[in-house]
Amino acid sequence: MVHHGPLARAARTAQLIGEHLEGAVVRADEAAGDYVPYFPGRQELPADSAGSYGMPWTPPRGAGWA
Repeated sequence: MVHHGPLARAARTAQLIGEHLEGAVVRADEAAGDYVPYFPGRQELPADSAGSYGMPWTPPRGAGWA
């Protein structure tokens, strides 16, 4: 069984995958929704990983981050 979130792009991807899995049932599942992953702030990270490899920590662009 292939579960996908409610968005059209997820349904299309699941459909394509389902076509390659013999006998697979493709269905929407709210629990598989389209969520932005949580990205911790610098203050939430252990000191030794907040600025890994001597590089300053910066959040990724897009999805609501600076």
